[in-house]
Amino acid sequence: MKSLKLDQLSEAIKSLAQERNVPEETVFSAVENAFAAAWRRDCGERGQNVSANFNINNGELEIFVNYDVVEEVEDELTQLTVEDAKKIDKEAVVGGSVRKAQEVPEDFGRIAAQTAKQAIIQSLKESESKIMVDEYKDRVGTVIAASIQRVESRFVKVDLGRASALMPKEEQVPGERYNMGERLKFYIKEIDDEGRIPTMIVSRSCPELVIELFKQEVPEISDGAVQIKGIARAPGLRTKVAVFTDIPGVDAAGTLIGGHGVRVKAVNAEIGDNERLDIVEWSEDPAEYITRALSPAKIESIELNESNKTAQVHVSEEEVRIAIGRGGANVRLAGELTGYEIDVIKPEMSEDSEKEQEDSEQE
Repeated sequence: MKSLKLDQLSEAIKSLAQERNVPEETVFSAVENAFAAAWRRDCGERGQNVSANFNINNGELEIFVNYDVVEEVEDELTQLTVEDAKKIDKEAVVGGSVRKAQEVPEDFGRIAAQTAKQAIIQSLKESESKIMVDEYKDRVGTVIAASIQRVESRFVKVDLGRASALMPKEEQVPGERYNMGERLKFYIKEIDDEGRIPTMIVSRSCPELVIELFKQEVPEISDGAVQIKGIARAPGLRTKVAVFTDIPGVDAAGTLIGGHGVRVKAVNAEIGDNERLDIVEWSEDPAEYITRALSPAKIESIELNESNKTAQVHVSEEEVRIAIGRGGANVRLAGELTGYEIDVIKPEMSEDSEKEQEDSEQE
């Protein structure tokens, strides 16, 4: 049998394992399995039980074909009679196993190097994924700060440090640009472990991100003094948050806004300044709640239909555009927040005013 010197590869694996904080044994085991598979593919036969021994100290590679020792051979690729097995190992017995050293071709060095590279990449991915599951499984539903690692058409890869996550297109904010190395905050939605390699999914567009950011900025939420009763979000455009407190003298909306707006500005800076944040007081009175949810529009009157959860809201000509909002976001989000389908009833308009309203709805 001929051995193959791969001492440089051995050192590279050691350095990489240390750099990525992955056990050397994990990487070497993956490399050995890859070497065995490559030899079976190029030099052996499908179905053979092949193993590799890669010496961590001197970089020598040995290949073996393993056989079970049986009384009667049924599979020549994996079994030997005791007589044939003793030609390999004099101490072979039925029920045991032997391994037969194989010749390593001269040109296997190139194959081995390429195979090892692929095995190392795969091993690191699997190890990092295991680290991710172990370290982050209890953090699903929280916010994490991370850096943009790679931007592709279908997803953005996010660097968490010792692991990575993916932000699919549907979890991105429309119009938001992501730059390599940029550090942002993300909401950890889930860890998908159905595939071979678990994947962490993070989001910038979900309403839960806004809630968690407010929890970080407003200690009164964590201690229960102020409650977030509901949220409706059109990412990149507008978000409405309904808040409530039953503590006398506490201004729930003012608590989230903060002195000089410092708290709401801090959250806005994280989700993007282009997205407007409306903080409204929750009310158990539907009419009052809808009125507040449509803020900053001023409402003249409301007609509710409780049976089908609809509301007709009457506003002045000057308030129509405000009530509907850009792209219809204000009235749509107010409806999501309150649970009512809201119809803004327009007053009798002049021809010019009607055209202006149509333009508002199409923005």
